[in-house]
Amino acid sequence: IPAGVKAPSLQLYLNDTLVSPDWPGYRWYALRCGDRLLWEEDLALNRHGKEWTTVDLSPVAKPGETLRLRLEVVDRKGVADYATTVVVGAVRLVE
Repeated sequence: IPAGVKAPSLQLYLNDTLVSPDWPGYRWYALRCGDRLLWEEDLALNRHGKEWTTVDLSPVAKPGETLRLRLEVVDRKGVADYATTVVVGAVRLVE
């Protein structure tokens, strides 16, 4: 995190091939810093027109320090045959 940044946020461009109101609660996006969950969203939601997501990093970010983040796709319920293609585009730090 650059020195002097007081309210950092991460902007992520995310999209996926799953657009189905029939399967909510099965597969989720999750952004973590270590074991701390910073953001999550159900993949079953329609992201059309809402591909950009902004996550507040101020609870874990300290100016001048390195921040290790992990973006995951998590299955919360058992899935046998449920292919999903997830696209992660631009990722940018903003204030």
